[in-house]
Amino acid sequence: MTAMPHAPDSTRAGWPWAGLLAVLVVLLLDRWCLSEARDWSQVFRRIDAERHLESGLAKDRMQLRKLDRLHPAYATAVVLGSSRAGAGFQFETHPKDVRARIGKLAHAGLNPLELRSMLGEIAEREPTVALLLLSEFDTHAPLRLVPHAMGDDLGAVWELAVATPPGFVFEHRTDLLRMLLVGVLNGYRFRSVLGAAGLDAGRHFASDERWPALDAERPLPALGRRVPMPREVELLIAEGGVFPRQAAAAIRQQASQLLGLAHGAQAEVQTGLVRALVAGLREAGARVVILEGPLHPLAAHLRQPDLRAEFLSFMEELVVDAGVTFVPLTEQPSYSPAEFGDLTHLNEIGARKLSDVALEQLTRAFEAQAVPGDPNAGR
Repeated sequence: MTAMPHAPDSTRAGWPWAGLLAVLVVLLLDRWCLSEARDWSQVFRRIDAERHLESGLAKDRMQLRKLDRLHPAYATAVVLGSSRAGAGFQFETHPKDVRARIGKLAHAGLNPLELRSMLGEIAEREPTVALLLLSEFDTHAPLRLVPHAMGDDLGAVWELAVATPPGFVFEHRTDLLRMLLVGVLNGYRFRSVLGAAGLDAGRHFASDERWPALDAERPLPALGRRVPMPREVELLIAEGGVFPRQAAAAIRQQASQLLGLAHGAQAEVQTGLVRALVAGLREAGARVVILEGPLHPLAAHLRQPDLRAEFLSFMEELVVDAGVTFVPLTEQPSYSPAEFGDLTHLNEIGARKLSDVALEQLTRAFEAQAVPGDPNAGR
């Protein structure tokens, strides 16, 4: 009997070409469907305002898209920071105009690690100026690992693994693996955003079933420690009448964060991440301006007294080594207790003062960056 000829086998040459092609197609579709070039405004509108991290991540996509669509003649600035920068920089309602577009990536969950992980996406927009709001509240905070808040720059994961002690890397290897997957698949990176918007039907990652529950009620992986709040501070918050009672829960959390600020390994990692972020922004051609972020006067009683001096020393290092423009609190208007909404965020009155300082610095930076013949010269 004559044997029937076999169908061509793509693996006989040694490579499963059909499978590799399928993987390539999936990766390309993943990038195209969930890129910042898509219209994320519909996703953003579906997310509950109380989901601060998810709504902020969706808004980041919208802000990056806004910078993408700029005319080449426009000067651009990107504002980077946590919710403190989000509350403190109110350019949208500010009467002044710096004659440039400002993209604002500033919301809850954007700490030095997350900002460093977004460096590639920021740098490829070639911003004229990058404006950051930082203080010891950022550079000396415990390091928290929140994989779904990360960007797609895998270099940040490598830098984190090198900077942290081996025991920390081994203990939290699952979260580091998740961070790597976030950098490869947008569908995995934005799963929490899509879930918050009710758009996750039919999307499932079986790998998470074998890992510890991602959203379970468990302490975040951290380098550092939480410090119990002293009883007298608890009484001051609860009965002192300093803040509205409805803000008590947020203030307790902020007080715990302030008590957890410390020297040592956590500060070394956080400052290293800031240093890498600044270096990448400078390589992309951006002038970097850092404003010292104000804290409520009560914060001085909740943190170690010498942390601010160490933060200022680090800023001086960035000024000398990286050409950063730094504006300390001594060169800003004073902020009274009445200008804070809580321990770490300015209210609308305080935000107007901080925005004045920021816009003045942006204008100076645009003028310094302009060259003869540049359409932005003289702005």
